[in-house]
Amino acid sequence: MAFLQHLFSRPTRSIPPQIDLPAATFPGPPKIDPGEFAVAQMVHDVQSQLAVMTGCADSLLIAAGQADRQIAELHRCGEQATQLVRAVLTAGRLREVRRVLNLNDVITHASTMLSCVTGPWIRLQFRLADEPVRVFARIFEIERILLNLVLNARDAIAADGVITIETAYGPAPAGSTPDEADIGPGARLTISDTGTGMPQDLQARIFEPFFTTKEGATGLGLTSVAYTVQELGGTVGVSSRPGGGTSVVVVLPPVQDIVF
Repeated sequence: MAFLQHLFSRPTRSIPPQIDLPAATFPGPPKIDPGEFAVAQMVHDVQSQLAVMTGCADSLLIAAGQADRQIAELHRCGEQATQLVRAVLTAGRLREVRRVLNLNDVITHASTMLSCVTGPWIRLQFRLADEPVRVFARIFEIERILLNLVLNARDAIAADGVITIETAYGPAPAGSTPDEADIGPGARLTISDTGTGMPQDLQARIFEPFFTTKEGATGLGLTSVAYTVQELGGTVGVSSRPGGGTSVVVVLPPVQDIVF
């Protein structure tokens, strides 16, 4: 555990000098020890699961009508956090294997979890493709991407706002920004928010490990997203402007393009 103490005692805005990542893509693994990053990633996942549990508990005090679903979600996230902690302590891996998943189903099942962390003042809306959007992944990998992106979007919204989760299959839709269009075809997951947005210089750094502009944050959320997307053979891009919200696009390989 000495590594964890060393890792999280670093200043949150300090970037290790050997890290040199591009802004909107993540073509190679971060230049830190893979074992150390895996531990940091799992610990960050535990933090995210606890955020869900806290959000559910807060919501239970407000919306008694949602109690049954949210209590079930508290239980599920508690079990997931327990498994993650056990994996950290034993230096082991979670045993779930990758398989063909429908992104729409994973998002639908995760909707209660996501609503717990957004709270009653931020509206979640879903625009899921009519046809299945199939990817080859573990469920917890897709949930990790979803949860970290929604948490990041939530933090960008000062008061009331909207977070939109969309899925599509194929090339970038008409009206996409050049950066989004350049990502290419595949299974597309887009998470947009009506938050404060960010200038170009921040966009250029958001995937860097340990970089954050939020007080008390670890700077691992978006890095974890990018690293997971890369592990799944995909790409990730961001489009944002000050006062105009942010849109993050994850594109994963079509299932028929995967060699088994």
